[in-house]
Amino acid sequence: MTARLLGRAAFLTAALSLTASSFVHAGEVEKAEHRRLSEDMEKKAQKNIWAGVERSFQELLALQKAGEVLTYEDWLLGAQAARGLGDMAACKDRLTQALTVEANAESQAWLDEINANYVSVTLKSPNKEATATLTIEGMLFATDQRLAVEVAQKTLAETREFSGLLPVGNYTFTDGTLTKAFSVASGGAPINVKLVAEGGEKGSGGGLTWAGPRIDVGGAYTLGLGPNAEGTTAPGAFSGVGARAGVGVELGLSQNFGVALTVGYHNLINPLGEDEVVTDKAGGVTAHLGYGQLSAVLRMSDLWITAGGVFATGVATVQSPTDVTIQPEECQSADGIEANPWCVYFTENAQAGGTMSGRLTAPGASLSVGYALFDLGDGLQGAVSVGGGALASGVRLYPWGQVALTIAPAPKRNK
Repeated sequence: MTARLLGRAAFLTAALSLTASSFVHAGEVEKAEHRRLSEDMEKKAQKNIWAGVERSFQELLALQKAGEVLTYEDWLLGAQAARGLGDMAACKDRLTQALTVEANAESQAWLDEINANYVSVTLKSPNKEATATLTIEGMLFATDQRLAVEVAQKTLAETREFSGLLPVGNYTFTDGTLTKAFSVASGGAPINVKLVAEGGEKGSGGGLTWAGPRIDVGGAYTLGLGPNAEGTTAPGAFSGVGARAGVGVELGLSQNFGVALTVGYHNLINPLGEDEVVTDKAGGVTAHLGYGQLSAVLRMSDLWITAGGVFATGVATVQSPTDVTIQPEECQSADGIEANPWCVYFTENAQAGGTMSGRLTAPGASLSVGYALFDLGDGLQGAVSVGGGALASGVRLYPWGQVALTIAPAPKRNK
């Protein structure tokens, strides 16, 4: 029994020793890598190879996450690398970290100089159709200041956004359409400049945030539900496919909200087939409608939502089932005025259930959701839209669904 306990104790002691050895070994590896990177940074800094110093410093930051503690010299070299690359915001942050590790009069004077000559600036140009540019009035003689402005200019040209430190001076920020001037003053508060039309962010009427033609073209499936009143002389339910196309104008009133006014054409075609002659449905159907639509438009980046009212008018012709009898007198009131909107005229076989034709006039509503997929130039974008709506006449309801290509103006605030 004693021998067994002694054996277990020896095993546990050996296991703990191995574990401790592993931890020590892992720590030694990290410290060795820390020394190698620090030496590499010093060598490259002596040759002003700041991009190389920055790469090594980023590896040091990864070691810091693993538990390594960066020295004052590490942070100072990182600050020098950031200054050499024109990133004065990173330079200031790293210099501040260095001073938390070790107080140093020279580094403190450098930090005070940065605070006196640089201010935090955020710039954004939402207009993806244009290149954003930044210019400063006069010439900059200090190398770090000149590099800071050049980095901001390059970043804006590539991404249309910049956030960092800029030296004191008078600047002009433009995308070719909108221009804003601002000044960076010593010790000033952070500056935030966004290129949008005056009042556009709040919709105060200072200007349109987008404007241009709107086109919707696609296929539609339309239903004519059964008559909504018993005893009505009208065909039964019917349906068919067709086209729906509209053209008009869309105007942005604020950053996300606009209106669209369009007019268009909507048709329905369903030829009469031999198997379609039934008593509860109409046979062959054709409808030709013109419509006007006033809609509200919600833009959320590339997502477009359009909803509004519709008013349509046109003509429809239905080949009625052969076992339905329609009397001409049912189509007129006592004084001879047309009473049934479907009874414009009868063919010779109308009394045997032939053709009924009438004018359709109905208000309604529509809703569509689109997603912008591509740019078309000249400030236009193309989107695929899915939507539908319904018209309501005095006889029946006409719902429809549609898949369409939508072309509309690209908001200047867009990505």
